[in-house]
Amino acid sequence: DAWTDLRSRVDLATGSQARGAAVMERLAAMARRTYSGIEQTTESWLANATALRELGLTTAESLDFTEALNNAMVVSGARAERAASVQNALSKAMALGTLSGDNLNTVIQSGGRLAELLAEELGTTVSGLRQAGAEGRITGAVIETALIGNLGRLRDEADSMPATITDAFTLIGNAALQQESLTSYEIGY
Repeated sequence: DAWTDLRSRVDLATGSQARGAAVMERLAAMARRTYSGIEQTTESWLANATALRELGLTTAESLDFTEALNNAMVVSGARAERAASVQNALSKAMALGTLSGDNLNTVIQSGGRLAELLAEELGTTVSGLRQAGAEGRITGAVIETALIGNLGRLRDEADSMPATITDAFTLIGNAALQQESLTSYEIGY
């Protein structure tokens, strides 16, 4: 099932089942808090885990990065495919070491709050991000600082957003995914 697949990949990324369980618990909690799909939240963390580890971040800090990104998407009103496109662009940038080109265009067009934080971090405007990207100044470290450094602010901003019916269905879907895994485990599948 989907939960088992995600859990196995998280266990592999963290190096143990015990650490994997703790990471999955945190990812599930942040998905609930931000009304995001647990699969999308976990995929976002998995996509960035290696690059963030290479930047020297701990697992807890990489989870903070993912939570900050989820919150930025909520504040931007980016859901589902739009949020996934921004998360995908950002994970590609983290793997490459810089945000530029098409990945930067995606962040500017759909990432709203994330683009604002990057501009603020670089002392420029959202429009000025294109020049910064062309110059290679939007590095993984800049992205990390812009997100993790604003986690508290992003949490507050996201918490002030009203929940929607779609958000409720997302939470139900997350709960069903987790329950399916527990039921499969209990009956031996």
